[in-house]
Amino acid sequence: MSLKKLQNSTSLHSSRSRTQVIGILWSSAPDRATGRRTAIAMSRIYAYLKAARDQVRAIEVLEKQADPKKPSYSSTMIQAFIHAHLYFICWAAIGRMLEVIRKCSGLKAPNTVWKRYRTEIKRYIEARDHFEHYEERLPGGKKSAALVNPGDYGSLHHGWFSLGGYRWDVSNHGLLLLATIVNAMSLGVCDENRRNDRQRAEV
Repeated sequence: MSLKKLQNSTSLHSSRSRTQVIGILWSSAPDRATGRRTAIAMSRIYAYLKAARDQVRAIEVLEKQADPKKPSYSSTMIQAFIHAHLYFICWAAIGRMLEVIRKCSGLKAPNTVWKRYRTEIKRYIEARDHFEHYEERLPGGKKSAALVNPGDYGSLHHGWFSLGGYRWDVSNHGLLLLATIVNAMSLGVCDENRRNDRQRAEV
């Protein structure tokens, strides 16, 4: 699936719909400070989703350019490594912001999304930790012996990045999952707000 088709098929939110979700979080919070906290967290989720899209685009281009027969192969793979690291940071940041919203908003929807996707989110948070503390995975590092494949210092094959024998999807398919999580969060907040409005109107 191309990145353009991915953007069109996952409804990654218009500016108007993003503003609506952020406004709901702001206005439904128990107090002003909490509303500001959750609204800012949601705005960061949208920003990091866009950043994740940029990283996947860069990784896709670099993988096409990578040719083991060319002298530039090593530098190309290092650039792919950097973009993969940034991609995992986006996942981890979205996970942290989701935690803020589910703990502070008082809404049920964020908890539902977290319970459904927490395994996937935690896997990418672990990826971020591997890359953030890369020196510990190098030969002689304190965590190198515990790796599945200590000789794997980072490789990219068919949209999958591996490090130490662990693999993560850095292709459009992985991005689609992240977009699905954000969409579920946004739609859940809007749906719950509508239900709450109806209940208040019936009282």
